Amino acid sequence: AEITLDDLADAVAGGNQMNAGRALARLSLDGVHPVAIVRALQRHFQRLHFTVALIAGGTAQDAAAAALRPPVFFKRKQAFAAQSRAWTVKTVSRALDLLLAAEIDCKTTGMPGVAVCGTVVTRLAGAAVSMRSRHRH
Repeated sequence: AEITLDDLADAVAGGNQMNAGRALARLSLDGVHPVAIVRALQRHFQRLHFTVALIAGGTAQDAAAAALRPPVFFKRKQAFAAQSRAWTVKTVSRALDLLLAAEIDCKTTGMPGVAVCGTVVTRLAGAAVSMRSRHRH
């Protein structure tokens, strides 16, 4: 089965560490450049930030997600809704900071891009797990 950047983004933001690791490995094997991976994650978290900020401002979750352009693909709506319940404006902002730092590291440090991606994917997916468990209690 084909793994997409959207699959990776949903696994990361949803805290599915095993699927995130598998998706990252598959994308890397398929030759997807590490900066393209980081930028896809940035786009996803920017959309999540927009949605979570609307919700924090009093907009209903469904209406906030519906405001996105382009809209969330119907097969991903449920996962995106769960992510928008787990993440906050502050935590998504931190995630975006980490992703920006990862992009800079990929371009300037000489560190292997795959390693940089692996680190940021692991950190963000782990953060999502923590937020999801806190949200349940």
